[in-house]
Amino acid sequence: MDLTNYVKPELIVVAAVLCILGKAVKKTGVISCRYIPFLNGAAGIAICALYVFATTKLSGAADIAMAVFTSVTQGILVTGLATVVCRVTGKEKNGTQGNTGEDAERQTAGRKAQGSADREQK
Repeated sequence: MDLTNYVKPELIVVAAVLCILGKAVKKTGVISCRYIPFLNGAAGIAICALYVFATTKLSGAADIAMAVFTSVTQGILVTGLATVVCRVTGKEKNGTQGNTGEDAERQTAGRKAQGSADREQK
């Protein structure tokens, strides 16, 4: 399977950008881990739309509709690619099981609960 059959070669780099964006947002803790794929999806579609509209000659409604369709489709594919790449690289770093965002949130909540229980005992 050749990836370029589905994703335009120029847009594959967007997957790396989205992976970095997702990891950066996850580290800040501003957004819950469950919403990061939606943020990446919106960013992926927006970046792909910028590329498609900048490189396509639009001469009518059909061309505009095709550019919108291409932008959304490529954005979704690139976001999926970024999600897979981030999960695979995360599993390699963290061992064979890897940590999903939800696991990390559960661990953090467990540590907070343990900390408050320790304070109550003192």
